[in-house]
Amino acid sequence: GVDCRAADPAALAEAARRAGARVLVLGDVHKTSTLLLSTKVQVLDLQTNRLLLDRFLSFRGDNDEAWRRMTHFIARELDGLALDGGAP
Repeated sequence: GVDCRAADPAALAEAARRAGARVLVLGDVHKTSTLLLSTKVQVLDLQTNRLLLDRFLSFRGDNDEAWRRMTHFIARELDGLALDGGAP
């Protein structure tokens, strides 16, 4: 029930908590050109309010393969996060 494009991060975090989420993944993609895109990815632990990940990433290409590589890279980053406050 929240418009992610219009909501501030605190409203998104509260909506995610109400929905029972453990983490909130925020990100946006900026297309610099057909060859270069950049993305900002942040992950918030909703139980501790700790920012688990804050990365600015650049990737090349504007086709399905480039997006697939970028999403797989981010997924591996997320998989390595420590959600209990310890080391990954």
